[in-house]
Amino acid sequence: MVSAFLEMRDNDAAALGMTLASLVPGAVEGVLREVVILDAGMGADVRAVAEHAGCVVRPVDELEGALHGAKGEWVLLLEPGATLMPGWAEALGTTVAAAGDACRLTNEDRSLIARLSDMTARKRPWRLGLVMRRRVLCDRARSGRVSLVELTRAVRAGPVPALIRPARRPAAGL
Repeated sequence: MVSAFLEMRDNDAAALGMTLASLVPGAVEGVLREVVILDAGMGADVRAVAEHAGCVVRPVDELEGALHGAKGEWVLLLEPGATLMPGWAEALGTTVAAAGDACRLTNEDRSLIARLSDMTARKRPWRLGLVMRRRVLCDRARSGRVSLVELTRAVRAGPVPALIRPARRPAAGL
């Protein structure tokens, strides 16, 4: 049903490990089919974690090919270090069945500062676990949008009744 995509820009193996650990329930429940790591400058430590966990590792410049080859009908875009909270897989499985082309998880921190941060996260539209139909992403990629930022620009996404704890640090280079 879902392929998770993460873009790694540094050698933060702990951040990747934290995100991968939170994805395990989705694999167990049959919601998550694969995890694809886009290598945008990740180090050997991160590569070792990704390969040990069974992730598919592709160079970031092969994003379009990675999307076309994804196993899931839906793509869950996550930031390394983000943690999906318990119950996410069931909520996502139920929501995407009735969703349009995109939906987004809910920030675990509902403080005013977090809500303002969510609204201003234009450089990282997938900060809160953006889920999009793979065919929509593939169509956007064919039109010349070749980065995750370009592919997810101006996406209208409905809510998923599942919580995510966003990565605590901004992604490098964004």
